[in-house]
Amino acid sequence: MAKEFMLPELGENIHAADVLKVLVAKGDTVQVDQPVLEIETDKATIEVPSSIGGKIKDIFVKDGDKIKVGQVVFILEAEGETVAAPEPVNTPAAPAPVTPVTKAVNMPETTPQVVMVDGIIEMQLPDLGENIHAADVLKVLVKE
Repeated sequence: MAKEFMLPELGENIHAADVLKVLVAKGDTVQVDQPVLEIETDKATIEVPSSIGGKIKDIFVKDGDKIKVGQVVFILEAEGETVAAPEPVNTPAAPAPVTPVTKAVNMPETTPQVVMVDGIIEMQLPDLGENIHAADVLKVLVKE
C-alpha cells in the first residue's frame, strides 16, 4: 500500500519552509523517526523525521524548494509492493516531531526557577515561550 509523507505542522503561524537538503533518495528504505529533510523556517533550521517507514517510490521536492505544511514530500511503498505514484495532494498532515539542527531559536530571556527542597537546591527549566511545553536536551554543560 502506498503511503504519502507530507510536511507536518511546524508550529504556530508557520505555514511553509525552505528545503535546505533532502536527506533521502528514490529507492532508499526509510525507518520511522529517521531524518528525511533539513528545512529552514523564519524561526529555526530543523531536521524533519519520517512518521512512516518503507521504500521511497517517488520524491516531489528538491533542495532549494519552498514547501507548505501538508504538501506531499514523497511516496513510500512496502517491500515487494509496486505502486503507481499519485499526484501530490495538499491536505493537512498529522503533526510529527521536529528536531533542532544548527540554528538556535530566539528564546525569551528567562532565568531558571531555583527551589530548595530538604537542603538541596533544584534548578527547574524556565518558561521556554508561548505554547512550548517540552524540549530535547542536546548537551548538559555542567558536571556533578
